[in-house]
Amino acid sequence: MLFGVGLALMNAIVLINVGQVGVQHFVGKVKQVPLEQGVHFVSPLASIEKMSVREQAFPIDGGIESIEEKLQREQQVAAERFQTEIIQELSEMPEGTVVNVPTEGAIPLIRSLGGGR
Repeated sequence: MLFGVGLALMNAIVLINVGQVGVQHFVGKVKQVPLEQGVHFVSPLASIEKMSVREQAFPIDGGIESIEEKLQREQQVAAERFQTEIIQELSEMPEGTVVNVPTEGAIPLIRSLGGGR
């Protein structure tokens, strides 16, 4: 019985972190006053939904889609530069040079060509 009382007391204490509020609901009813940051004693049967109240910044120029498109363009440019560098390094090698291309990736290849800056 003492264990049950201890468990109920532990469920009655709620910690709301900085930048959050807690919304308490019990038996389908939501309390209108949110729980601010800090320690609160609530009904052990109530549920507390913690929500962030921190300001979130979103890009003005089109949102997430424009960020994804920009990232994709940057990756494409980087891949093209990488390919150009490999072709240039290969063209500077003496004719008949054997190049071992590892299956793990192209970084060891560039290092073996002297481009491992």
